[in-house]
Amino acid sequence: MVLTSTKDKRGVTTQRVSCKYLNYADVRHLDLYRIKMGNFAYKDTPLNLGDLKGNFFRIAIRNVTATDESIEKTMRLFKENGFINYFGLQRFGNNPSAATHDVGRLLIQDDWRGAVHMILRPGPNMGTSIKIQKVEFLKHRYQETKSAKLTLRGVDDIGFLKSSIEARILQGLATHGENAYLNALENITRNTATLYLHAYQSFVWNRVVSERIRKFGLEVQVGDLVLIDSTPAPGTQEEVKPEIKQEIKSEEDADDEDEEEPEEVLYDVPSSKANIHVVTEDDINQGLYKISDVVYPSPGHDVKLPENEIGSWYYDYLKEDGLTLDSFKKNVKIFSLSGSYRRITLKCDNVHWSIMRYDTPDDDLLLSDACVLAGKTLKTFTKKTLKAVILEMSLPPSVYATMALREILRCSTNQQYQIGLSEKSKPTPLPPIVTVVKTPEGSYIDY
Repeated sequence: MVLTSTKDKRGVTTQRVSCKYLNYADVRHLDLYRIKMGNFAYKDTPLNLGDLKGNFFRIAIRNVTATDESIEKTMRLFKENGFINYFGLQRFGNNPSAATHDVGRLLIQDDWRGAVHMILRPGPNMGTSIKIQKVEFLKHRYQETKSAKLTLRGVDDIGFLKSSIEARILQGLATHGENAYLNALENITRNTATLYLHAYQSFVWNRVVSERIRKFGLEVQVGDLVLIDSTPAPGTQEEVKPEIKQEIKSEEDADDEDEEEPEEVLYDVPSSKANIHVVTEDDINQGLYKISDVVYPSPGHDVKLPENEIGSWYYDYLKEDGLTLDSFKKNVKIFSLSGSYRRITLKCDNVHWSIMRYDTPDDDLLLSDACVLAGKTLKTFTKKTLKAVILEMSLPPSVYATMALREILRCSTNQQYQIGLSEKSKPTPLPPIVTVVKTPEGSYIDY
């Protein structure tokens, strides 16, 4: 089965899926957990990863306390001005003891030992799933034994061993030697390794853009970079042919291919395909470019940096980590990064919103496509004591809806912060009613 992109785990999502070499009868009766299938059709060509123009979102922002006038003003500004096109927090993982960009930094530093030990460092138990519990068990056992072979002893769940990053690294150490850290890293999927590296690039990009906007605002600067000759860039609705990381597959890779994650699609314009123009004083005097035209590079061995003070920040930030742009060129191809370009601001398409009043924190405020097809409707709200904003918008690939919401809400999109907001929005439970009942045998309290 081929997906055009990875969808949000916590959302109710809809997308087309391509199944090669299968008949309708092979899939129509599949009973997949939390998945509904339909609209089957035969086509001459399959879908491929990256065959999408973007994603359409419908989001309910609950427990809004602002006035209707303030909401309307905020949403109009969002529609007109857009938002800073940051990489979202999910890019960096949710394990503070092994953030993906920190692992990526170690990989770029050629610190294979440090990267392996960080990935295998025990973290907070951030979930109750069996897989997370197994992973944390392996991490703790490895810290105690310092031996991959001893850590894996008795672990015979083949599916877990193939799907877990930590388990694959431990298998690499057990097979090639307890100090064979590079071999262990090469045992993880290509996509996983790339995600770590891209996370570090994204971290540097976010940091540069934050400082740029803090110091210079949203005015185009001499020396800024723009794409010319109709080169498409992320943050547009132009047709972007994604670059997919391809590596030569060994026979072993071919055998395991159906077990691997999809390759990561890079919608940011790769350096090799970008025609970059450096903004001049004349360009600014003529008003040729807006801030929405400006692109900044993610660091790599083949990118042009802004030809102004901002360009020097790349060198400064990399130097703090003991790196240069040449550090991104590796003999190990999977760890070599040429860089790419990304718009620093973005305006959404198809932005619509409405204000809804509802009764309780657990009320359904949106209907999924499956609910609509089943003829379901939302209940009629009577108390209407709570307020929500229903937001619709379209975003290109590789653009984060959480960053759009950050612009609207002006608050952190950190998972723990949002969980805290949800808890605060729940009504305070009423105290129990206590009744003292007297009987011939004595008194007792009834709740």
